[in-house]
Amino acid sequence: MSEFITDPDHSIIKQSLRADEVTVQINGDGFGVAWYVPGVAVRPAAFKEITPAWNSHNLLELADVTTSPCILAHVRLASTGSLIQQSNCHPFVHDKFSFMHNGGVCKFSEVKLDFINKMSKKAFSIVQGSTDSEHLFGLWLDSFWKYEGEAKAGDPDLFTNTDREGERKEERAKMMARALVTLIHTVGYTTAKYRPFHKDSNPLPKTLVHGLEEGHVDKDLDLDTGDDDSLSLLNIVVTDGEVIVASRFTFGHLEEAHTLFYCRGHEYRVKQGKSHIEYTRNNPDDNKHSPDELIIISSEPLTEKHAGDFVSVPPNHIIIAHCAGTLDIQPIVLEEQQPSSS
Repeated sequence: MSEFITDPDHSIIKQSLRADEVTVQINGDGFGVAWYVPGVAVRPAAFKEITPAWNSHNLLELADVTTSPCILAHVRLASTGSLIQQSNCHPFVHDKFSFMHNGGVCKFSEVKLDFINKMSKKAFSIVQGSTDSEHLFGLWLDSFWKYEGEAKAGDPDLFTNTDREGERKEERAKMMARALVTLIHTVGYTTAKYRPFHKDSNPLPKTLVHGLEEGHVDKDLDLDTGDDDSLSLLNIVVTDGEVIVASRFTFGHLEEAHTLFYCRGHEYRVKQGKSHIEYTRNNPDDNKHSPDELIIISSEPLTEKHAGDFVSVPPNHIIIAHCAGTLDIQPIVLEEQQPSSS
């Protein structure tokens, strides 16, 4: 774990002190790590603290002796007014799923009750903190459970036949990705009247766009585009330890989206603070569907920029990656109809 979190010159701890890809460079409002131990437990282990990541001796000790095939790490910059408490630190964990979010939900204080009303009692009972991010996790879980239930009803044998394990994993990846797109769709409709409207870049379906153009917006709301609270930024990662689904998304101008990168390779090494990727192919972006031994998804590259190891994910796209090494990137397409509540 230390090779990703603590050792490199561009590790997540170093990024928490000096991030290169954002205007606010310090992320010191807590941190969290989740990791999977196959054969021991389905549920991932999680370690969170409200202290800055760079000031945690426990994290250094833990990272030096922990190995895992799937690790999530997050450093937190709390939204204005958000409480600094352990329950608000990412990643959020339930059952086999880990979830983390970089960004924010437009006017969350205004739409929080709408989010809660869209959740099932089961999902709401899982939310322990007060962040927009954990409420997003609850909504995502509801969507996943819905799609999983539909899949089990349609093909029960898929979920019981051990000979179909490969098919089952592929179906689970599709459900996880579909649930993430549904979540983004839900955020879009729920926050639409609070957001600045960018006609040329807004990814909402044309039915809702038409409604906004016709003036179906609360006239008393401040939709100043300079207000950070009026912009939804949805860089989200969710995994079950075998499949990782991640989004880079904004409802504003595409250039406003937070950065997201990915890297694929055969081996990852750190020597004297410098991280290095070894490839099984000449171009790290070649053959996206070919299996590899290493996939890293991060807000900023862990290696030197000039190395070209990390590839930028286009705005409003989703990544679907398997721990077996395959990776696919697809545009996020929102449906015409309003998403249904649970």
